[in-house]
Amino acid sequence: MKKDVSSSFLAYTQIKGRIIDVTYQPGERLSETKLAEEFGLGRSPIRTALSRLESEGWVEISPQSGTFVCSQACLPELIRSAAAGRNAHILTLSPPLNMQAKWFAGHVAYTMSKYGMSMCTLGMSAELKADGIAVNSLWPRTTIATAAVQVHFPEAILKASDWH
Repeated sequence: MKKDVSSSFLAYTQIKGRIIDVTYQPGERLSETKLAEEFGLGRSPIRTALSRLESEGWVEISPQSGTFVCSQACLPELIRSAAAGRNAHILTLSPPLNMQAKWFAGHVAYTMSKYGMSMCTLGMSAELKADGIAVNSLWPRTTIATAAVQVHFPEAILKASDWH
């Protein structure tokens, strides 16, 4: 039992840290299976950690859909920042929406995930405008050597990606 508690705590601290340092982007889908593989743990400690993170407002668990990092966890500070006249801003890495088939071929799940982030950007931009919080997306002209590119794309694309 003690091992499961410490494994859950390890998962909790690691996932929360990656949310805070924006390794996991707002709106990004978190897979229990992938997190378990990433941390070398079973799914039970991951599930326990995600439940705790949800109770604290860091993630939102949607049954049958997945777990998403919540930008809402940052809202109190963003609202204070906007009220103080600073440039309160949420910035994501997500592409412009383009429904041409070529953007889906060969990597449907990845494109859907990224487009979901783009839709979150559009929705949050409208939702938070009255609070003085800007929400925008950046999308580089070249691929960036991220973990997502390592996992979802052929090695040739990874080798051609920008590393800085």
